[in-house]
Amino acid sequence: MPTSEATRTEAVRCGIPLTTLDDVDRLDLTVDCADEIDPVLNLVKGGGGALLREKVVAAASDRMIVIADDSK
Repeated sequence: MPTSEATRTEAVRCGIPLTTLDDVDRLDLTVDCADEIDPVLNLVKGGGGALLREKVVAAASDRMIVIADDSK
């Protein structure tokens, strides 16, 4: 379930099957990346349409993993 059009396009190009929240009730897991992390380790997400989709998908998930490295 992609949360951005760029991810959707890449998944389709690679032949990865996709779904939507119209087709499933819950998700077991969401994996996302941090846009920024502040000095006290609060996750900062970007804005726009992708942020709304990310929040909707995260809310429909039982667990969420956020991946970040020291560049954030």
